[in-house]
Amino acid sequence: MASSPNTSLGAQVSSGENYRDDFDPQAYLRSYDAVTEFHTHPIKLVHELFHSYGSTSAGLKVLDYGAGPIVFFAISAARQASEIILSEYTEKNREALQHWLKKAPEAHDWTPFFKYVVQDLEGLGEEEVAKRQEDVRTLVTVVKCDIYQDPPIQSGYEGPYDVILSSLCLESACTSVEDYAAAVTKLSALLKPGGKIGIRFIETGGENAPTNFYMVGAERFVSLTIPEPVMRSALEKAGFYNITFERQLRTIPEEESDFHAMTFVTATRK
Repeated sequence: MASSPNTSLGAQVSSGENYRDDFDPQAYLRSYDAVTEFHTHPIKLVHELFHSYGSTSAGLKVLDYGAGPIVFFAISAARQASEIILSEYTEKNREALQHWLKKAPEAHDWTPFFKYVVQDLEGLGEEEVAKRQEDVRTLVTVVKCDIYQDPPIQSGYEGPYDVILSSLCLESACTSVEDYAAAVTKLSALLKPGGKIGIRFIETGGENAPTNFYMVGAERFVSLTIPEPVMRSALEKAGFYNITFERQLRTIPEEESDFHAMTFVTATRK
């Protein structure tokens, strides 16, 4: 397990100002030029979560909290959703999302990911790929979020939601596991009773360190690691049950990140 959960690592982890000033969405998105095993593991798990609602629209209200410049979870959500909110802290990442929504020339090309979900996972034809992209553009709204604010999302978007997803966000925003647990509780407050949450997080760093680093272009960012027992405790205290974990070992070079295990947890709110 990581070192004492009662110690703030604020001096060691990257701050909100670091992400606001130094995080380059275009450099980050270069790792999403093609679909790899690093991507398919969480995509499959999110796809299974939405597939559990059936193959036709269930009118779900979905929130991706701390989406960064990434849209790929919305691909699986679109078939069951009536509304998808992509919330993000930094203006630059929100701009990158808007570029894709508006088909700007500088927008990232997510077509390989749409093809993976629509053709490989759902077994649909190529004509459905373009349709799904338009469906996602219709359903998505981009808003600001800040886990240290109350409420932690732009006014008017407090939910409640049927499904909340969050990938590699909270451990980047928080400086201690106490802060992390408080953040999980804040997300719980945005979710309907019976609603589902899916969180992708860094479980262990190199040599079980309490932090891990990852590179975005030439910039180095440091975030918390969250051991599975800490995550389970945070979810239970926030009123979740039916908690399941799926672990993914590192498949990217050590010079890009030193994490050992990345985990996707799903749970249901009481």
